[in-house]
Amino acid sequence: MNLTHGSGSIIYCTTCAQSMHTRCVPVILQYEQATFGYGGVYEFLNIKFGGTLEIKDHPHRLSFVQGVESDGDCSNSNCGEYFNKLESGLIFKCLECEFALHYECVSSFAC
Repeated sequence: MNLTHGSGSIIYCTTCAQSMHTRCVPVILQYEQATFGYGGVYEFLNIKFGGTLEIKDHPHRLSFVQGVESDGDCSNSNCGEYFNKLESGLIFKCLECEFALHYECVSSFAC
């Protein structure tokens, strides 16, 4: 079923009782097909991705997404995470360049 929401369409799945933006479907499929040993998209089932955030010292807004392997390492030079990799974590990512931060690292860049 397709519904209109804001400026985009939403698809609703009656089988799994989930709804999603049509532009998010390819990203969700990418996570479901990933093989990084975590719960995949289901690990963050109740988290709404796609929000944006403005931080100091970066010219573009960051999007709230689940990290994938191609996101590389956290852009915070003082990152305190045991693994600096962004894969499979909650991250804020610039869609215009390669800047990305762990969810936990964003507070050090707050406006």
